Amino acid sequence: MPSEFSPFRVFIGFGFAIICLLVFSCLAVPNFGPRVPVGEARVAMEIKGLESAISAFKAKFGTEPPSRIILHERPSEHPYDLKGTDVHSRIEQRTVDFFQRIWPQFPVLTCQVDENADGTVDRDWVDFNSNGKVDDELDLDGAECLVFFLGGISDHGSPIGFGRDPKNPFSRGEKREGPFFELTDKSRLIDRDRDGFPELIDTLDGQVNPYLYFSAYDGAGYSFHIDCETADNGAFEPYYMAGNPRLDRKQVKWYKPLSMQIISPGKDGKYGAGGHLPPENEPRTVPKDERDNITNFSVGRIER
Repeated sequence: MPSEFSPFRVFIGFGFAIICLLVFSCLAVPNFGPRVPVGEARVAMEIKGLESAISAFKAKFGTEPPSRIILHERPSEHPYDLKGTDVHSRIEQRTVDFFQRIWPQFPVLTCQVDENADGTVDRDWVDFNSNGKVDDELDLDGAECLVFFLGGISDHGSPIGFGRDPKNPFSRGEKREGPFFELTDKSRLIDRDRDGFPELIDTLDGQVNPYLYFSAYDGAGYSFHIDCETADNGAFEPYYMAGNPRLDRKQVKWYKPLSMQIISPGKDGKYGAGGHLPPENEPRTVPKDERDNITNFSVGRIER
């Protein structure tokens, strides 16, 4: 169902077009450095578009999307653990905190929904992944969070944004918020773990693995243990210039420390391990699987 006309979205779309033109010009003209293949330039432009979409999401909700959450579709049967200290419990606590900040009127702890707005509870569940059944627990990594929060809930496989009812943003009413990133080619949405939450692959021919997304949580820093070591992406780590996040996170110098990292695995479809990557002006050896990774902090691939 189409969204209402929004001058803000027109402005974002116009701005994205200008960014694409500038990025493509810089990538395609040899005078600006090594020439980048057209396919990689297209991916770099799309990553810029994803950044713009995240900025639009933040302008609306006051924060960037998280990059790891756990959702309970029927909390009355399986409540969120708000007191535990293990990684799983901390993800649940962060999920609740995030939902209460961006949708303060939505009862994430109970999912008790007043479907017809008559003042009575009609159900105590929400079908977050739109698969027609109420699952117990849903664990979203960064790649899934990127599509879910920028696209919204799905209708027949197409992201349609979120409902504007503050008490039930997962409704399918006519008034919508988003999608913040428009995607017309549904074939680029894949679902590696078949949980109903798709991921987005880039435009390179034969690509099978999606964009990775890591949030710096508005400058608080990348959540190393929560977002990386147990995610579906093979324990890939966000890139940093110096320090060691396993020893002292406060001393780590991350790439894009105040916003987010978005990473394409490049033509080979392999992410590598990520982690330590010295700046371009310092001596560095990039592992083979990471040389063609395309990120939002590099112009084209990491190593050219």
